[in-house]
Amino acid sequence: ALLLLSLKQYFLLKDNLQQQVNDSVGEIIQGISNTVTSQMQGAIDLAVLTTGLVEQSDSLKQALPLISQPKLKETFLLIGYGEDATGNYVASDPGWDPGPTWDPRVRPWFAGAKQANQLIVTAPYADSVSKEIVVSVGTPVKKGSRFHGAIFFDVSLAKLGNMINSFELFDSGFAFRV
Repeated sequence: ALLLLSLKQYFLLKDNLQQQVNDSVGEIIQGISNTVTSQMQGAIDLAVLTTGLVEQSDSLKQALPLISQPKLKETFLLIGYGEDATGNYVASDPGWDPGPTWDPRVRPWFAGAKQANQLIVTAPYADSVSKEIVVSVGTPVKKGSRFHGAIFFDVSLAKLGNMINSFELFDSGFAFRV
């Protein structure tokens, strides 16, 4: 009888401990998800604010200091603004050179923001210059009610991945993105 009671107690404790671990892992995963969502929302909020400021500028030259602010450079891999009428553009990194045939108007972030007439987020892609996997937040720039151009804000998925990968699970494993 003592052996049966001990076995019953063992299995009850084991099941209870397993449920606590499962609940804790679920909470950690939810916390990671909330953190990533918050990071992306913060980036989107900065993109919207910056676009509003750029809309008040009269030229690419005036827009350049706005997209080159240190906080923006810290948040985004690269920011660029292209005009619809001319295809001319400026970028937050003066050393960025996409090549002589690069035209912002044919890029997915530009076409998507123009067609949707609102902020869009591209599917992940390998950036041709940095070789990093990024998503671009594309925002339409309007002068009055007329579409004037679009801005891209490149978000490095490597940064988000490193943040996710830094979470330890009970000193016995790590979270990772798939």
